[in-house]
Amino acid sequence: NTCTIIRALPMNNSEQIAAIGIDVGGTKVSAGLVLWPSGEVRHRAVIPTAAGRGGEAVLKDTIALASRILDLGRSEGWHVLGVGAGVAELVDGEGNVTSGATIHWQNLPVRRLLSSVAPAEVESDVRAGALAESMFGAGRGHESFVYVTVGTGISSCLVQNGKTFAGARGNALVMASSPLSTTCTQCGARLHPVLEEFASGPAIAARD
Repeated sequence: NTCTIIRALPMNNSEQIAAIGIDVGGTKVSAGLVLWPSGEVRHRAVIPTAAGRGGEAVLKDTIALASRILDLGRSEGWHVLGVGAGVAELVDGEGNVTSGATIHWQNLPVRRLLSSVAPAEVESDVRAGALAESMFGAGRGHESFVYVTVGTGISSCLVQNGKTFAGARGNALVMASSPLSTTCTQCGARLHPVLEEFASGPAIAARD
């Protein structure tokens, strides 16, 4: 989501430009200083999410992590434009977290509180990742592609002409919770397995 920050804010080409990128997942919170225009990531830091403590505790730790990265960037002379947070939840067009399956930030003013560090944007992690791939990664040069992420959960995002598609309410990313109807070849029973139950990171680990 640092891509969104850098696109949205004014820049002075003579300055060393950077933004803080944060990935808030079900297992860990990762952060780093992302340099522009190279996309190089400096000062990486990772802390456990420990979501069971509640959303406010996770948000407090996330703000503290962003502040630490900000101080490191400024100490090296980087002009830090803002904070971009990708969250493993549903996020609407205004940057509000609208679900609480793993990280309980629903109804919390996440964007406003992160903005106490630097101007902030909040986006679903899958759309933030898809945008990054279109600018810096495997999606560069492709008119359209589908980005799929497999972690604690499974999500997807359609990208066309460098634009990620969120749907009317920001919910166009649900993949793993959709039933995959099939018929058993042994007994003919109609099955409705859920992808996340056997293909997500925790599900794969449980099978091992």
